[in-house]
Amino acid sequence: MGIHERLKDERSRLGLKQAEMAEAGGVQVQAVSLYESGKRYPDAQYLESIALVGVDVAYVITGHRTPIATLAKEEQALIDNYRAADTQGRAAARAVLSAVQKQKAA
Repeated sequence: MGIHERLKDERSRLGLKQAEMAEAGGVQVQAVSLYESGKRYPDAQYLESIALVGVDVAYVITGHRTPIATLAKEEQALIDNYRAADTQGRAAARAVLSAVQKQKAA
């Protein structure tokens, strides 16, 4: 799988249309089409811009996913909330998840 295929794969994963990706990347829709067809390669500025909407740029370039990029939006929100919580909030989150896991295992 080449860069052009991984760009399209990431756009699909995020549920974006080419026009939305073009807007996020600061390019015309035709440029996105050329990138995804392999007729042209994106520059670093485009890749930096689309990373802001959740594109796993490391995956696009190397074919190897960044672990965090494989998370669903809900999972990412949980991690973001956990990181923003104070010590007590983090402990409470861990306790709740631990209790849920124990119930599931029973």
